[in-house]
Amino acid sequence: MRTGIVLMASGVLLAAQWPSMPDAAWVAFLPVCVLSTWLVPRARPLALFCCGFLWALMRAHCVMLAALPQSLEGESLVVHGRVAGLPEGDNRRLRFDFLILRTERAGASRQSDSAAEFSGRIRLAWYRDAPAIEPGQHWRLVVRLKRPRGRVNPGGFDYERWLFRHRIAATGYVVSGAGNRLDGTGAAAGLTRLRFALSRAIARRLAGREAAPVIVALAVGDRSAMTREHWRTLRVTGTAHLMAISGLHVGLVAGLVYFAARRLWSMSGTAVLWLAASRAGALAALAAAVVYAGLAGFTLPTQRALVMLVAILSSIVACRHVLPTTSLALALGAVLVIDPFAVVSAGFWLSFAAVAVILWGMTGRVAGEPAAPWQRVWTRWGRVQWLVAVGLLPISIGLFLEYPLVAPLANLVAVPWASVVLVPLVVAATALVLPVPGLGGAILEMSRWAADVLWWFLEHLAALEWVLRPAAQAQAPAVVAACVGGLLLIAPRAVPGRLVGVVWLLPLLFASGARPSAGDVRLTLLDVGQGLAAVVRTRSHVLVYDAGPRYGEGFDAGRDVLAPYLRSQGIARVDRLIISHENSDHAGGAAGLREAVNTMEIVTNAPAWRGIAKPCRAGAHWVWDGVEFEILHPASDHDGRGNDGSCVLKVTGPGGRVLLTGDVEKRAEAAMVKRDRARLRAEVLVVPHHGSRSSSGAAFLDAVRPAIALFPVGYRNRYRFPHAQVLQRL
Repeated sequence: MRTGIVLMASGVLLAAQWPSMPDAAWVAFLPVCVLSTWLVPRARPLALFCCGFLWALMRAHCVMLAALPQSLEGESLVVHGRVAGLPEGDNRRLRFDFLILRTERAGASRQSDSAAEFSGRIRLAWYRDAPAIEPGQHWRLVVRLKRPRGRVNPGGFDYERWLFRHRIAATGYVVSGAGNRLDGTGAAAGLTRLRFALSRAIARRLAGREAAPVIVALAVGDRSAMTREHWRTLRVTGTAHLMAISGLHVGLVAGLVYFAARRLWSMSGTAVLWLAASRAGALAALAAAVVYAGLAGFTLPTQRALVMLVAILSSIVACRHVLPTTSLALALGAVLVIDPFAVVSAGFWLSFAAVAVILWGMTGRVAGEPAAPWQRVWTRWGRVQWLVAVGLLPISIGLFLEYPLVAPLANLVAVPWASVVLVPLVVAATALVLPVPGLGGAILEMSRWAADVLWWFLEHLAALEWVLRPAAQAQAPAVVAACVGGLLLIAPRAVPGRLVGVVWLLPLLFASGARPSAGDVRLTLLDVGQGLAAVVRTRSHVLVYDAGPRYGEGFDAGRDVLAPYLRSQGIARVDRLIISHENSDHAGGAAGLREAVNTMEIVTNAPAWRGIAKPCRAGAHWVWDGVEFEILHPASDHDGRGNDGSCVLKVTGPGGRVLLTGDVEKRAEAAMVKRDRARLRAEVLVVPHHGSRSSSGAAFLDAVRPAIALFPVGYRNRYRFPHAQVLQRL
């Protein structure tokens, strides 16, 4: 059975990594493969592999077919449905999931024209004067939607993948106006409404306390109130798993309920006659685990924990012994049947790998165990931290390009404290805060104290900033080799050659990104939405031209796009940052980039950087590794302001020329053509002003004569760039 589940999982993984979606007709072979697993013993391995592949393919096509039709993108639609999940937001906007039951086109004059065939789960933002949104409410909303889409950048967060994983069929915003109205509250979201009520009650009781977001996250899995600083502390200490209702917490609650229920049941002489105390405890533990996992929204770690608990507790009820590896395999199979594309999430690999390495490394007796029980427990717990630290190192670096070196120490203390003190207090407070507010509030204060103690410890460790970062993002073979090395290092003593595992880790730890050859130049135009950010790299130098936009605290292109990309390429330093001009879609991410990456020099005419940066002036010239860089515009302080004052850079290498133009418009273009037309010639043009019709004049394009034109534009941007006239000129 375990081998069959692994084969099925391999098929699912292959489907997730397939470069393009195979034809849906292949799904017709799924019943044949299922029958083959039972009727043809010799064909079972291949049939199980194909079952996994075809099952994932079928689910993927179902998700893709549910996506918003392209014909409805950007239209004003009237949607009827209910709020799903927990709303989150701040003073600027409110974000929530909405389950559409019926859709109409707004403003249609006839009933037949208003019909729009679309339903499903969407993600909405309400920007101005958003009312109090609660789970389960039925609303009539006027919205504008677009198909699921995310920025596509190496090393960055894949938002489109996240939307796919959560079955989000479209994203968009609510159009403010009188057309939006509350139509009532349904009973379908009972558990979600309970989570919302608990979250609000706890936040109200702990208002103004620093630990409030931590308590809410542990109580109902709502992490929306946690700040970026909270997440930095957890990331640097390797304890982010503590702030979600994970398998650890579900198992803890189940264990506490099991022993308590078994003890109470055994006190009744009559009850044990018709049901053994151990069986009663197992049933109560399973019920408690289901409720607690429901409070977390049945996330992937809780799904895994629930399936494993079902296997273990069912064996108690049935008086049968089940191997831990069998429980893990059952959990893997159940998760992949429920959600085959869980394999694309980091939580899937971390949660299953953590259990697997503990089972692998704790096999057999630990030699030299102390005699005292408490010493034995502490020694084994320390070994568990060693196993998780070494066993998960390859996966952590492969997924996140870093590994916190203080994680073993942090978890050695934080996990027992959270398990024995913090989580039991939070669970008790959560159970009592609504029915018995006084007692629940008192326990909340105790849990706040426990959270403060934990956070004080984590912040002191985070201040050390001991994080292992490889030179660049490693390739898949290096990650696989490192996994082999990690398993060797944590293997039981009977396994020979354990120290050889260090050698297997080296390709991952010393991975280096591919650099251009001497004289070559590499241009990367990053996807920052409606804005511009480009990286120009030579053999040993890096130049960043513009840093993209910044939208409040939510998105900073310098911090969230440029820095992860540079890190994934093994770039630790930017030699020169050129900010073409002061517009926020070009300069907004500059500060975030400087905070995240060592930046040696800034060149710009933007007033905000005066005194820090060197001015950008035509005639400036330098050579890096055989590649020539030259500033072509502006010629003086008075040579254009605003867009026309953009710093224009030309890069010339043996393989061709690149022209980066910022937001210059026709006036500045004409000045450059008049000043030195020949210098504008380039094979690659980053089109001025995102393709606005106020730029890219005929004379300018005739001087540049590009073979390749790149448009730095956002998907379905409100300016409708690039303009049709610009495309026609090109």
